[in-house]
Amino acid sequence: MKKVPQTCALLMGGASWLCPAVSAGEFELHLESVPLVVNFQATDPVQEKQLTTQLQQQLQSEIKKLNAIAVAEFTAAKKSPNPDLHQRCMQWERQSQSAFSCRLGELEAQWQQARVSNELPDRAQLRQLAGQLRRDGNAALTPGIYWQAWILDQLIIQLGLNESGLDEKRYVNEQYQNVLKSFRLRIGSQKRCWSKDATGMSLCKLVSADANSTLEKLSVAQFAATPRALTIIDQQDASFSQKIGPYRLSKIINPRDGWAAEFAPSVMVTAADSFTATAVAQALVVKPPVQAIAWANSLTGVAALVVDEHGRVFATNNWYQQIEQTDAHGFWEKEIPFVIN
Repeated sequence: MKKVPQTCALLMGGASWLCPAVSAGEFELHLESVPLVVNFQATDPVQEKQLTTQLQQQLQSEIKKLNAIAVAEFTAAKKSPNPDLHQRCMQWERQSQSAFSCRLGELEAQWQQARVSNELPDRAQLRQLAGQLRRDGNAALTPGIYWQAWILDQLIIQLGLNESGLDEKRYVNEQYQNVLKSFRLRIGSQKRCWSKDATGMSLCKLVSADANSTLEKLSVAQFAATPRALTIIDQQDASFSQKIGPYRLSKIINPRDGWAAEFAPSVMVTAADSFTATAVAQALVVKPPVQAIAWANSLTGVAALVVDEHGRVFATNNWYQQIEQTDAHGFWEKEIPFVIN
């Protein structure tokens, strides 16, 4: 058991985020080399140490099982014992009109080589390879942030946590029902949070403190403290950008032509599950902003914010209503109104 620090890292790669100073359990697990940070609050601080041990053991066991399933999916010669990951990948590839794909391993290898050689790859060859991957129904999945999102969703299901409360049918340990007050999982640019009631929402609330963050400049960013799944792709974050020669590109690849997104926007997406939020976020990066928002508006249960390279903001019709459903009531505090310049 330890106190949650005033600043929390790893929510957006190397970016820092302010966290509330609350007494909570905190520990870190690893998904290969990627840290998965777990925070929680217990109704009785004395029980936090015991709960930390139980949660660590349970989540580590689940990660080991889920990792084995994913590894099977990432190997074409094997068949996964759980087809859910593959089905979800293919579903969103179709639904996004191939603006999202889990099958970009060969393209990602080309861009990795380009970063090493500091020379852009051949665009015609990438376009041809992208076409082959789209037509190859047997192409293996490759690890990516969508895999991490899928892991988050499965852990939430196993714990029996959802937006409305505890799912007693799924709950592994009944004593958690009386002990657990709030719970948060963070991995890379993704977050899942659950709170038993409003008093635990302080653990869910995050405010960007990174001066270079695209989204930090928007007052709306501080209100994205939601129990729903949250995915952020900030092009100011080094984990999402790359510099090859004189060119600065996004690391998000457009599956339709194999080229890394140019003049890529930053996006913030919330959805009922992490996989959906991540798939939509990646698709929004490669779609033109107006088309991206029109497409996002057609999706049920998705809210999105897109900030293009010029700082122009595009939001889905339900974005601001969603924000008002949290503890934030519009863009003002203590009855001080905001001003549009």
